[in-house]
Amino acid sequence: MDFTTSSKSNLNYYLTMAKLESSNLQKITKNSGLRYLKNSFIRNKFESEIKNFIDWNLEAIKKTASDDERKEFLWNIKQEAINIERQDSQLR
Repeated sequence: MDFTTSSKSNLNYYLTMAKLESSNLQKITKNSGLRYLKNSFIRNKFESEIKNFIDWNLEAIKKTASDDERKEFLWNIKQEAINIERQDSQLR
C-alpha cells in the first residue's frame, strides 16, 4: 500500500466531509440568525464568526497529517451545528 496515496485520499475524504458539514452549519446559522437576531449588524457578525470558525477548522484539516486530528476538526464543525440547533429548539 502506498502510504502517500492513502494519506492524500484520507485528506480528501476529511475535506469533503468537512465541507458538507460546513454547508449544513452555515444553513443552520443563517436560519437561526434570521429567526432570532433582528439586528442585521449582530446577525452578520454572528454569521461571520461561524464562517471564521469553519475556515479555521478547514485549514487545520489541510495542515495536519494525523487522521485523528482531522476527525477532531470535523467533529468540531458537526458539534457546533448540533449546539446551534439545540439552542434554536430551546428558544422556540
